[in-house]
Amino acid sequence: MSFREIDTYISLSKSDDKKDRRNATNTLPNLVEDLDSSSESVDKAEGVLKVLENLENDQDARTAKNARNGSEKVRNHIERMKRTEESDSGTTRASSSVEISSALSYEVKESVRGTISYEGELKDIETSGSLVIRNLGSVDRVFDINFAFEKGSSDLEEQYHINEIQPGESWKKDYSYSWEGGESSPLNFRETIDTFPDTEESSNVLVFGRVMQTLLKYHFESNKNLDKIKMTKNLPSGFSDVTIQSSSAGTPSLTDDTIEWDLTNVKEGETGELVLTGSFDVNNLEEISTGNVEVVFDSSDQLFSSAQLNEEDDKRTGSTRSNYYVESTEREEQPDYWDSKFFYNNKSEFSIKILALKIYDDDNEYYQISEPIIIESGSEWESESWESFSGTQPTFAKDVQISIGSGVSINSEASLALEETKLVVANIEGDKKYVDADGEEITVVRSFRETEVPAYLYIKNIGAVEYDKLEILDTVPAHFLPTNEESISITYIDPDGNEEELVDPQFEFSYEPMDDNPDVEHVGKFLITKNCAPEGVFKINYSPRAVKPQPDFEYVSTTKIEATLVEQAPPLELELVDTAPKLTVIHERRKLSVGKTVLPGSSKAEYEIILHFKNRGSHDLKDVVLKDFIPDDFNRSTEEITIESDGEKNSLDLEASVTPATIQDEAGDLLEWIFEEVKKDSELVIIYTISGKDPDDVYRASRAQITVA
Repeated sequence: MSFREIDTYISLSKSDDKKDRRNATNTLPNLVEDLDSSSESVDKAEGVLKVLENLENDQDARTAKNARNGSEKVRNHIERMKRTEESDSGTTRASSSVEISSALSYEVKESVRGTISYEGELKDIETSGSLVIRNLGSVDRVFDINFAFEKGSSDLEEQYHINEIQPGESWKKDYSYSWEGGESSPLNFRETIDTFPDTEESSNVLVFGRVMQTLLKYHFESNKNLDKIKMTKNLPSGFSDVTIQSSSAGTPSLTDDTIEWDLTNVKEGETGELVLTGSFDVNNLEEISTGNVEVVFDSSDQLFSSAQLNEEDDKRTGSTRSNYYVESTEREEQPDYWDSKFFYNNKSEFSIKILALKIYDDDNEYYQISEPIIIESGSEWESESWESFSGTQPTFAKDVQISIGSGVSINSEASLALEETKLVVANIEGDKKYVDADGEEITVVRSFRETEVPAYLYIKNIGAVEYDKLEILDTVPAHFLPTNEESISITYIDPDGNEEELVDPQFEFSYEPMDDNPDVEHVGKFLITKNCAPEGVFKINYSPRAVKPQPDFEYVSTTKIEATLVEQAPPLELELVDTAPKLTVIHERRKLSVGKTVLPGSSKAEYEIILHFKNRGSHDLKDVVLKDFIPDDFNRSTEEITIESDGEKNSLDLEASVTPATIQDEAGDLLEWIFEEVKKDSELVIIYTISGKDPDDVYRASRAQITVA
């Protein structure tokens, strides 16, 4: 073993970093054990002992504990080194070729697997623990092993007895323990994702069409001493501009799709927080998973169950190959007076510690040790002598308690997954149209006429979040006036298709300015306070009024919709601009030529009737109806209908409907011809023949009748 390596660790023991001091106090005793028995090595070992003794009261508890254990280990080894040196110079002592500081190793391990819910509660927790005791020897068995536990929340027993463990073999005990979170949890860890950080309450709602600045916050509170904590967060797709804002502990790092947060040597009661920001560009309605979070932590200082192996010598004992006896010698010149000594012969490969020794009989106590005695492997220890008086060979009672060297290592490790936070998207869609009673879309109005224009507004909740207030601002252009409140009808259709007619106070209607001046623009305001679930629909029917609309003008009415969500989030906003309905004003003034010609026929009481209708206006006419009356004493015989348009004459296959009627107290038949369309500058000609029922019947011109509907 090089002295240089020992000097390196001595330098580390003076470091301000507690990890360096822990490393030094763990390593130096092992380096000393590899030294030979030369005087130089003894001097170096004594230097190491002073270093360890100085660290026994170190402010770091683990360093101090390592130093105390190491001091005892080095002190014992120095004694062995000196005895070996004396042996080499001619002094005889029992020694062993095998030097092992510990006969047994106690290894206690605990692990936890589970999930932390979004609310911070523990779910699906699985705990396991194991205690393994190993015989580190290669020759001797260890028997009559006894040890005690402070069981904490585990199902371990408080006392254990093991008959024996053969060299190189081990004994194992599996156990479980409870872990219910809160203060009993080694670590409380929480993730908070807030898509609306400007308010006190956090929100997990995204609003469609917005870039949502989002806050990610991670908070821990340690209830035990932990060697390290590592958090790994997988960032969701679509989350951009991620920035670390602050970290009160540890070392955070950020890659394209992962956040890592590393913390070491976390003390009981310590807390920390990591804050990041980023943004979601919300362009679809799918629920967003915000990514997995895994938290891994461990401790070599405390068990999660709070179980603790009792480290007092008299609470962790064992025996190995050895024997003890008393030698008594009667004095030469004083018969019945005896000088006696106690001998303990350690024949095993392990060091043995005599914890307690008392020699006595019924009347006297003769010998007792004041502090533990360590007997190295292959060595024999003898006590100081004591005097007794007996006429026969003396007998003594002996109380002997021994232990063998043992080391304890503990490790607790946990891996917890945080329940993934889900972000939901809120959105609405809407449409507005002007429709007639048959559901046909209205696109034109006639100039200078006061007309109600039935409007239909459709609004649907297509997101995943309910809203409880809907505000609609409906622009009414000049030459129009807002709807009368009596003409408003609002229907809510729930996701199951059930319809509900809304009544006051579920909605309100008002407009600005509050006047009937058609020369200025107005804004109608609908306020609906009926909750609307996802997939719910509002249908709003109302009738703004056209007042003297100007010829050849196009009117556009835009609509703004704002929905207030029941959850903390910005309002939903929708403006119907590109899809706003348009009304074109047509200036229709009808110009008609209507006439009737009566000509005598080829025979007596026969007449040819010619009806004329000409559209001289600027627009095509729809649903033109021509009517004529035939007195009861005449019959209609032939009929021919032609229409002339753009210089072309065409025959129409159209028959008049005949209805009995009385006009000006004269009975007869009313003839009606219905034409779906008569284009401008087109002329209709209807020719038919009538014959009197009596040859003397005369069709007087004054009886000629023609009307246009």
